[in-house]
Amino acid sequence: SKKNHRIALLSLFSYIDKQNQNEDGSSYLFKIELKNWGGLSGKSGTKLPSFMNKDEIDRFLNAIDTFEFSDNTSYRNRLILKIIIYTGIRVSEILNLKIKDMFKEDNVYLLQIRGKGNKPRVVMIKSSIIETDLNNWLDMRICNSDLLVCNQKGDRLTQAYISRIVENILISAGIRKEKNGAHMLRHSFATLLYAKHHDLILVQEALGHADINTSRIYTHFDKERLRKTTEIF
Repeated sequence: SKKNHRIALLSLFSYIDKQNQNEDGSSYLFKIELKNWGGLSGKSGTKLPSFMNKDEIDRFLNAIDTFEFSDNTSYRNRLILKIIIYTGIRVSEILNLKIKDMFKEDNVYLLQIRGKGNKPRVVMIKSSIIETDLNNWLDMRICNSDLLVCNQKGDRLTQAYISRIVENILISAGIRKEKNGAHMLRHSFATLLYAKHHDLILVQEALGHADINTSRIYTHFDKERLRKTTEIF
């Protein structure tokens, strides 16, 4: 009963967050968290995050380029989604990214990110991945500030809007996860990063985690590492 009540409340909070956008494009993110009651899911109530495997990521990336966005949002939306999934930055970080914090060096773009607690870090993305969408977006961009991206009225985009875009593209690609929001892209990036390099410090630095124990959760998805447990006997 406790578990069912908790699920119902979380679903309500999630619905409120996604549906509270005003006509002017603004919205308020409540960010309500409901911790698990003791005994439901261990002491901390921590759950393993949803993420896409490599095949699903390939399908998602293809869907980004083929999805039909409304109005004149295609270049902007593709730019946002590609930056998130190729760098693992948070949705709030891309929405707060300013043009002056993004510059090209050789064949990559460097993004100077301000994370939680105003903590700075640098992430990189190959220029070939975003250059076309970036240049086309900058040609048509009309924002009321120096933010890289904005809505059609020139104001700041909302996290709820980005999550709806991600969910629509996932549906179009036939990908269903327990959590379909934009934050799932960050988990997918981190999972694949650790699987390829087995470097927790790299994951910590790329994601901007203050504590390496936060990054340690991605070791749970290393199949090759776990496969060794099948050879014990």
